[in-house]
Amino acid sequence: ICACLVGSEMCIRDRYERLWHDERRSRPQGRPQDDGRGGLVIMAKINFSETLTLASDKVSRNIYLQSISQGCMSMLPVVIIGSFASLFSGLPVNFWQNFIQSTGISGILAAVVSATTNMLGVFFTYGVASAYAEKLKITNKVAVILALVVYIALLPTATLDTGTTTPSTSYMGTSGMIVGFLLAFLTVRLYKAIVDANIVIKMPAGTPDYVSNTFVSLIPGFIVVIAAMVLRGCLLYTSPSPRDMRRSR
Repeated sequence: ICACLVGSEMCIRDRYERLWHDERRSRPQGRPQDDGRGGLVIMAKINFSETLTLASDKVSRNIYLQSISQGCMSMLPVVIIGSFASLFSGLPVNFWQNFIQSTGISGILAAVVSATTNMLGVFFTYGVASAYAEKLKITNKVAVILALVVYIALLPTATLDTGTTTPSTSYMGTSGMIVGFLLAFLTVRLYKAIVDANIVIKMPAGTPDYVSNTFVSLIPGFIVVIAAMVLRGCLLYTSPSPRDMRRSR
C-alpha cells in the first residue's frame, strides 16, 4: 500500500498539472470563468491542484513511508517466488494434485512457501531496517541485524512436546509485519542515538575498519538487546500465565 501511495505521487502531480495547462490553453485570454455561483473555476482547479501536489510531496518525502516502500519493494522477488509456489501447490486440478502428491513435489512446494510467504515478517523487517539505516547514513549492517534480533526475541513462544520452548512461527509471516516495521524503526533509531552520543568502544589508530566497526557496535548492541529483554519481561507480566489460566477454570 505504501509503495503504491508513494509511487503514484508523480502520476497525480502530472495529471493535475496537465489539466491546469489544458484549461489555460482553452482560454487564451487568460480570463477566469465565473461558474454562476460566485466561484472561479480556474482558480478552484489551481488551488485544488496545488493542495494535492503539496500533500503528495509531503507523503513522498516522509522518511518512514519511503523506508517501508523501499524495504518492501526490495523483497519483491521473495514475494513473487512464494506466490508462484503457493499457486502451484494449490492448483485445483485433480491430475496435477495427484501428480505432486505421488512424486513428493507438494512437500517441496510447501517448504518453499514456508521459507518465503510464511517468513515475510522477518524479510520485511530486514528490508525496512536496511532502508531506514541507509537514510540515516548508518553504514554498519549490525544495526539491521539487531532489528531482526529484537523482532525474533519478542516473538511469542510455543512449547514443544519435549517441554522446550521455541519462537512461534505463526507471527513470522504477515501477522507480525506491522510490529516488524515499528521494531525496525525503533531499533535503528536507538542504535544511531547511542552511536551519536559516542557511547562506543574506541579502538587505537591503525586498527582495520572491520575490527573497529565490530567494537563500535558492541555497546549499542548490548543496550538494544537489554531494552528488548525488558520489553519482553513487561509483556510476560501483563499476559496471563498458564498457571493463572488453570486457576481461572
